Amino acid sequence: IHPKRFNYITEEIKLHTERLIIRTPRVKDAQEIFTLMKDKDTAMITGFTPMNNISEAEGKIPAAYPVCYNTEENPDHTIGVFEIYFQKRSITHGEKQEYRICYFLHKNFQGKGYMTEVVKSMKRYLFMERQADTLIISI
Repeated sequence: IHPKRFNYITEEIKLHTERLIIRTPRVKDAQEIFTLMKDKDTAMITGFTPMNNISEAEGKIPAAYPVCYNTEENPDHTIGVFEIYFQKRSITHGEKQEYRICYFLHKNFQGKGYMTEVVKSMKRYLFMERQADTLIISI
């Protein structure tokens, strides 16, 4: 899904929106991420291959899925996953930082504006904190 020339952000992320906590997942989140990513309906809508066992989720933390999001009401329940990866590109006057993000949200939480909150917060973070020059979003 992502070009090999891109890297994942490895620093810890913790952001808050009006209703969500956006943070780097921990090993204890593997079960929640597995539950989310084994769902065949979500996979069909988002174009990923459903996971078959929890070890696949454990292997993705934190390298492949550096950010997950939880509701403020239930901070231990993961409702979505957000991939962030970047590359530095040389240009005539230095380097450009290009970021790519892709995400998916559990089907029970779709259509409620959660993803809009996440994307706004992540855009602000990437441009203000990470000095992104370009942002490409895939859904």
